[in-house]
Amino acid sequence: MTKQVWLVIFFIALVADIAIMQYGADEWRIFSKPLIVFSLLAWLLNNRASSKYLPVKNHFAVALAFSIVGDVLLLFEPRSSLFFITGLVSFLIAHIFYIIAFNAIRKKQSISFSKLLLLPVLLYYVALIYILNDSLGDMKIPVMVYGLVISIMLAAALQLRNMKDRTSFSLLISGALLFIASDSMLAFNKFYAPWNGAGIAIMLSYGMAQLLITISAVRIVHAHTIVKHNKALAH
Repeated sequence: MTKQVWLVIFFIALVADIAIMQYGADEWRIFSKPLIVFSLLAWLLNNRASSKYLPVKNHFAVALAFSIVGDVLLLFEPRSSLFFITGLVSFLIAHIFYIIAFNAIRKKQSISFSKLLLLPVLLYYVALIYILNDSLGDMKIPVMVYGLVISIMLAAALQLRNMKDRTSFSLLISGALLFIASDSMLAFNKFYAPWNGAGIAIMLSYGMAQLLITISAVRIVHAHTIVKHNKALAH
């Protein structure tokens, strides 16, 4: 199986999952939903990385793995609120590993840390919690903690503004923003004002977020491998 086949599987799984949601056959999502991110994880693991960027690749892989766990747990949310909490924790861990990966890239590429870039993220977080505050109930603290972590994830992505590969940065920041959008829609739909089509919008933005971040990750670790290989050939 070629590496690119995993991307084909990703799109098939995403389209299938959305179609299943549309037709209300949710029992089949136990197959389609986990496959979306699993295909990206398989694609990432099938791409080489140099020893310098191997830890970064591993951080991305762990983030995707915990995302898969979160996806499965959230499927069982109707049975018990405990599944929502554990799913939330799984995604929180996934975001922590994304933060670690982004920060590692920043340090490896000697990109300076900008405190100014924290301002728009802080404004987003304050606005989100302010709007949802009265409707969170017992979930106030978990949502506040999760909201803080995804905000830090976005802040860490913004810090990569001066990456050597501008395309990789564009993909990564687009993925981070889509992740924020997906989680925000999920929070508004669950706690504030449910709306028709929310599930499809949430899943589509989530799937594309994971895709763009993973493509960026592959470009970053693979580009460095190519450069290293070309230098070796030159000698």
